[in-house]
Amino acid sequence: MNPIVSFVRSIPYERVILSLIKKDQVLPNADFKKHIDAVESLWLQHSGTILGGIATILKLQWYTPQIKCYILNAVIGHSFSDPLTVQYFKTPEEYIHTLTHELIHCILIENQNQSIIKKSWENLIAEYKSESRVTRVHIIVHAVHEIILKKLFPEQLEKEKVKVDNPHYIKSWEIVDRVGAEKVVEKFIKAYK
Repeated sequence: MNPIVSFVRSIPYERVILSLIKKDQVLPNADFKKHIDAVESLWLQHSGTILGGIATILKLQWYTPQIKCYILNAVIGHSFSDPLTVQYFKTPEEYIHTLTHELIHCILIENQNQSIIKKSWENLIAEYKSESRVTRVHIIVHAVHEIILKKLFPEQLEKEKVKVDNPHYIKSWEIVDRVGAEKVVEKFIKAYK
């Protein structure tokens, strides 16, 4: 069963994040609520396919019935999966693609999935031992993301690959391109317990 993703803005949480990265203001966006409503509307159109797709592609289950997604009215440089936090983006589509990326991380870090995928991680780490930890983690994330993008948003795939400026992300996309997204996933799930 797919979890329900609820979008939340927490001003105290946002302030803490901003203080940690030494920023002191949110974006001047008087229509932030309207902006998030547009994100939520787009998410509701695709959530079942995205969440179900992630689980099906990875042959894993969602165990958390509800996932809270903190939406920031600030650009902090990146989003992250625990706690699920998505920074400000100009378009609802950018939110959805970033949310998809972070949700792939979320299913991989679900406690009940850890024992299933332990050997898969060990194999991936061994195969790409010369790569950074960030690159290794994102090989499987980007492979799954590519499969979902091809199905739902094929026109967005190349944009997602070139928008990143993190060298570790770039390297992981290069590996996925070289090996093939389906092959990366196939090899990963083959090692499941």
